[in-house]
Amino acid sequence: MKNSQFFMIATLSLLISVSAFSQNNGRERIKSPTSSLEVKQAMQERHNKAKEQKAIRLQEREQQKEQRVTRLREREAQRKEAEAKRSEMQEKMQPKQRQMHQQERNTMPKAVVRKKTTDKLQQKEVSKLALDSVVYPEVWKETYRYDYYGRITEHINYNWNVSKWEPSQKYEYVYEGDIIKEIYYYWDVSDWQPNSKYEYALDANGNEIMEAYYNWSSGNWVGSNKYEYAYDANGDVIMYANYYWSSGKWVGGNKSTIEYSNDIEIITWCIWDVVKSQWQNDEKYEYAEDDYGNTLHDVAYSWNSTTNKWEGNYKELYTYNSKGWILLEEYYYDWNDTTDTWIGYEKYVYAY
Repeated sequence: MKNSQFFMIATLSLLISVSAFSQNNGRERIKSPTSSLEVKQAMQERHNKAKEQKAIRLQEREQQKEQRVTRLREREAQRKEAEAKRSEMQEKMQPKQRQMHQQERNTMPKAVVRKKTTDKLQQKEVSKLALDSVVYPEVWKETYRYDYYGRITEHINYNWNVSKWEPSQKYEYVYEGDIIKEIYYYWDVSDWQPNSKYEYALDANGNEIMEAYYNWSSGNWVGSNKYEYAYDANGDVIMYANYYWSSGKWVGGNKSTIEYSNDIEIITWCIWDVVKSQWQNDEKYEYAEDDYGNTLHDVAYSWNSTTNKWEGNYKELYTYNSKGWILLEEYYYDWNDTTDTWIGYEKYVYAY
């Protein structure tokens, strides 16, 4: 009897266990498709979010590119304005003499031009300088003086007034080391009065590396604009800087430099540090493209004046096959300040 009862109890316990195990397995089997669906939905949501973020980043990148293009256009406009100002000043400072002086430089070897603008001059007395003149009787007259090296130092225009010559305009040329000064005067009844001054300097190849404009005001020269340039071996501009006049001295406005490293064009913009009276880094932009015009390298940095280091804004790298088809896109939008390294954001791989 006892054995029979024990057998019944054991059998009942086994049935309960099997039933519970079947129910659990049933719940798991029903739950599995639900979990897969949730994972799929989560992945889809993540993908959609990534696409949205990419679209936002692309829009931001386009805006940043437009801003860079705008800055470049502004700098180009400043260069053109400087060229126009220089042309205007040259016309005002007697273009014929300017042209004559330029022709003289062009006909001489570069080394001689350099020597003539850098040697310390010992000019003869004014009364002993060569004097040339061009006269149109009873209309106008021009006189010219030259220094020991044959460079023009003075040019005066006269107009005929009834019975005598009356001065009209005078141009003085001063050579101080590498700097050449052209000073314009006008005749005020009985004496010459300063009006404007133009200074410039040339490198060994005859490229203009500095130009500055002044106006005479209240007994002093007051600066208007100043520009500096640097060139590479091909004669292309690789540095441009402009200055403005403030409190009796030149103060920097903005400066841009261009350099190349492994076919990557690097443009650096600087601003003027008023406290230190020197240029300070502001932004840096790196760019490269292939023979098809496809972007290979697009990187931007900002200068941290506290740490005195560049900090990354964004970085984008692209790879193409021999046909110019995109193979790889890499995006970096985060910067690690501790290690000064980029943090990857997303990557796209293409196959054909």
